[in-house]
Amino acid sequence: MNRRTLITALAVMAFGFATVSTAEAGGGGGKTKKNAIYIVNAQAIAEPAQLVIWLPNSSTLATTGTYDQLIAAGAKYIGPGQTLKLFPNVAPGSGHVYVFPSQGVQLGTVVPGPDDSEPYTVKSGTTLGYTIAGVDGAATITPIAP
Repeated sequence: MNRRTLITALAVMAFGFATVSTAEAGGGGGKTKKNAIYIVNAQAIAEPAQLVIWLPNSSTLATTGTYDQLIAAGAKYIGPGQTLKLFPNVAPGSGHVYVFPSQGVQLGTVVPGPDDSEPYTVKSGTTLGYTIAGVDGAATITPIAP
């Protein structure tokens, strides 16, 4: 075997070891797990869809927001029986997940009741789950144990 062939073979093997070692060490090949919040709507099928949103603690939208402001901020509808990863890129930090009655929220300013919100704290690579129960106008939201 000549010198060029030997150097080429060693270079290819070194590159292969470097590529494999990142994946084996849990490096993930440069991919990072993103934070997410998912919602399970466990209400009866006869109930209308609910409007849900997560807001950081610095936001005042939950106490003074209107329907249009909530939609613009990223609120989404979730129907009974649905499980959706509604918020796939939640920034690390703390805040609340809110559920609003779909029928009342369109009438003007929305104010969540005492069971309409649940706090969250997101760290890097966190996925949080919440369940909606109750009836429209008296919906509750509770965390799902990890």
